Amino acid sequence: LTTKGNGLKRIINYLNVPYDKTIAIGDGHNDIEIFNECSLSVAMGNSHPELLKHADITIKTVYENGVYYFLKKFFYND
Repeated sequence: LTTKGNGLKRIINYLNVPYDKTIAIGDGHNDIEIFNECSLSVAMGNSHPELLKHADITIKTVYENGVYYFLKKFFYND
């Protein structure tokens, strides 16, 4: 079965990435699966309401460059 969750698991296994180093960023209901397969789940501010319930953190919307600001803060403490 091909799903986002299964795809993420395959990539993690293929690259041998430790679970605690995995992050998923999403905005749609279909991203719930990947949130269940990673250690840190990040929802865009304009995400589907159901996805927000599964997110560890919520960031700015896609229109406010949410991914950019999250990565900048996460990796550079900026």
